[in-house]
Amino acid sequence: MKNALKLFLIISAVFMLLFVFSCSSSRDIAVSMKYREPLESGTSLTLLAGAAKADITPPPGLPMAGFSIFSDDGRGFRSKVMARVFYLKPAIGRPVALVQCDLLSGSVILHHRVAELVAAKTDVEAGGIMISATHTHSAPGNFFGNMFYNNKASNRPGFDDRYFDFLSRQIADAVVRAYETRKPAKIATGKTVIKGVARNRSLPAYQHNANIASLDEKPDVREAVNPYLHLIRIDCRDSDGNYKPLGAFTSFSLHPNTNPSELGSVYHGDIFSYSERKVEWKIRRHYNLPWEAVHAAANGSHGDNNPDYSEDRVENFQDLEKCGDIIAAGVFDLFVSLDDKLKNDAVIQYRARELDLFTENTIGDIKIADRPVVGLATLAGAQGRGRSTFLSWVPFVAPGWPRWIFTDGPQGYKRHAAGPLQPLILPKDEFPHILFLQVIQIDDTVLLPLPFEVTYEMGNRIEAQALKAGRRAGVQGVRQYVVTGVSNGYFGYVTTPEEYSLQYYEGGSNLYGPNTGNFLAEHMEQLLVGMVVDGSGSSLPKEWVFNMEACSRYPEVKTPKGKRASLGAPTYHQKEEREEPYWSFAFYDVPAHLIEMHRKLAGVEVSDDGRVWESLTIDDVEIDDSGNSISITRQDENTEENMATYEVKWHKPCDSRGRLFRFAIYPRGGQGMLYSESFSM
Repeated sequence: MKNALKLFLIISAVFMLLFVFSCSSSRDIAVSMKYREPLESGTSLTLLAGAAKADITPPPGLPMAGFSIFSDDGRGFRSKVMARVFYLKPAIGRPVALVQCDLLSGSVILHHRVAELVAAKTDVEAGGIMISATHTHSAPGNFFGNMFYNNKASNRPGFDDRYFDFLSRQIADAVVRAYETRKPAKIATGKTVIKGVARNRSLPAYQHNANIASLDEKPDVREAVNPYLHLIRIDCRDSDGNYKPLGAFTSFSLHPNTNPSELGSVYHGDIFSYSERKVEWKIRRHYNLPWEAVHAAANGSHGDNNPDYSEDRVENFQDLEKCGDIIAAGVFDLFVSLDDKLKNDAVIQYRARELDLFTENTIGDIKIADRPVVGLATLAGAQGRGRSTFLSWVPFVAPGWPRWIFTDGPQGYKRHAAGPLQPLILPKDEFPHILFLQVIQIDDTVLLPLPFEVTYEMGNRIEAQALKAGRRAGVQGVRQYVVTGVSNGYFGYVTTPEEYSLQYYEGGSNLYGPNTGNFLAEHMEQLLVGMVVDGSGSSLPKEWVFNMEACSRYPEVKTPKGKRASLGAPTYHQKEEREEPYWSFAFYDVPAHLIEMHRKLAGVEVSDDGRVWESLTIDDVEIDDSGNSISITRQDENTEENMATYEVKWHKPCDSRGRLFRFAIYPRGGQGMLYSESFSM
């Protein structure tokens, strides 16, 4: 008895360490917004489309979401975190805006603010906006619509109202630009198989599914993954009358969960940042485009599908790029294969609604918990990648230690972290409960955006039920239903009931119990029926109020007293076993709040004679901080002059002997261009 009590106290202490930490300077604020009717959607002779990108990279110093207290504050960036938008409008009917962000997830409060901001300038209605994410763990958090994930997902708690405002404006501006640049368009859809990049991190739970357990030969870790990449290609008519690629929206299931502290604590889009940019560059070069291509890469049913890294070491950016290259190659080949399949009369429609799970937790005979609960298995962390914590081996906490006897309660086999103390530690009203759901049809593809990390098999079941429901309801011409995870909000995980019953990390993090997936599938079925009967539209409240504990991590506003300057000649760093070679340059510059990392800050210039300089391009791609080869970090601060020291690195520099290079640092805070000394390979 004493040992059992001791174990309970230890686990409760760990639970409190992980989940009970607060911001000492928090402010209680009410974030309110209204549902606003957009501009009238007129009719046109054909499909219309537009695209835009927005840089959502914050200044250094913001917490990064995905690893809770084990994460870190961002020191700068390796690849800028971006938002990408496609505006699509049928000839007759309402448009949709597909928004993809290099973030951990979408956010319901972010969705509603963006909808409010764009209503007066576009014809996009709130229900037609989808904000999805790549699920990178190396981008800021603290912008969620609930305090549970504002406090628990990042290394520092609180709702960051300043980043939320910045994020909302940047995305809204991109939606408006996509609308304003709309042109006659054609689209095509397709899917392909991507192999060699994923493995199932919770294989025993996956193999416990009834349809898998009955197989004579069960899938192994590399087979128990979602291999399908879905693509929507968009082309627009140029001024010369010809249709040319605008870009692609893709969905692929992969869980990019690199711990930022292992890669220099910099913001970056993880694996997806490589596939996004490389597809954009390939499309622009292959088709000789007069504009930038846009590749919006969303995530799918990735909940238990980790990158297939080696188990015996920590990954680096070369590992991320290797996976990104495989995905990019598959995307580009599929994109080109659709050259002769484009059409301008595709069906585009949507349906959306919103639920409060605290009061609307039943549909038909399916009921989910009316109080969310964190499971003990959550404390041990996710499996895979050769890592574990000491809790991964502790009885009752370790993965695969459910309750031995099923309870009729809504949480089933889940062992509650901290037992009966959990409601005292985690108030119910902090948990996510405002659930925004939608379905979006783009020609023969129906997107099923869900604010969850959906496991592979649960995704299969939701898609299969949607397919049957769509046929019964009379949805025309649809071949594929695609779960698009971590969209429009964040509720943690959703698993199958069988996976839940084993209580691996994913099941322990399934907050609303084993019926959650079936509950979601039923609601998606209802939305599909509503879309057929009533067409595009939504059933949403007229206004929202989110009560938040705000605690901004934005840098303090300071008046710079010094002048930007070089801190020495660039230096070369040889390739080491696990690192890339790079040139680095340190410089003195304005304080962090003025450095504006969401605008172009650094690039590389080249010269043959040291007198005439031009921007360096490789394969028609300019070498600057919009790609993956330039990183910028803040090193330290000078409090007397209100200035800071920064370092820019050019990773994997080209081997071009006989030419001169230099770093170019663009103006900031009223201070002009800064150039490094020249250097050569």
